[in-house]
Amino acid sequence: MAQRITFDNKVDLVTTSADRINKSTAADWNDVKSVVNSHADALESGAAWSGWGSYADTQYPDDQTTFTVSQNTDTILPNNAGSSIETQLPTDITSFVETVNLGSYEHSKILGRNGDGMDIMVYFKAVPSNTNQWMDVWLDMGGSIGQIYRQSFTFPKGSGIDRSVVYALPSLYNLSTWEANGATIYVSSNHSVDIYDINTNVDRTHKAR
Repeated sequence: MAQRITFDNKVDLVTTSADRINKSTAADWNDVKSVVNSHADALESGAAWSGWGSYADTQYPDDQTTFTVSQNTDTILPNNAGSSIETQLPTDITSFVETVNLGSYEHSKILGRNGDGMDIMVYFKAVPSNTNQWMDVWLDMGGSIGQIYRQSFTFPKGSGIDRSVVYALPSLYNLSTWEANGATIYVSSNHSVDIYDINTNVDRTHKAR
């Protein structure tokens, strides 16, 4: 917490015999106090513009309760945000995600604000069903943007061996389509794959002006 200037009106300097141009009045120093304190307020509120949230799926938490992605099928990544940490959110954000029910499971749509900047990390474990397999992860904004930031992952350890997938997107910027539609996380693979232990972390690095 930045220290504030707290003095009250002080008038002893105005009683000197110096000309007014050389005097410091109570009003002068109260002006200084107001400016310095307002800058301190702005700096401290600015620190609250940044912040983060973490969202973990509880429907498919381990390798005994996995979610199957069918072969060559664009699939929305599950995450019901059943376990979340939101103690460090920016002061003007109530949540970084909106949970959407798809019937058999839920997913967390990442919310945005036009002009904001953010970092996103999606983490999950995948169990491939083939020795020559890849998996794509991407965001979909809908509207005129659609699919964006598609990234491919391979499974060099082979079929049936768990692989940790980390899909990291630093220094993203939000525009009006993201604010209007949110960002949905999709996955797809050339063979069926089981996934579990799904987490999404969102960090706002810039607040829109």
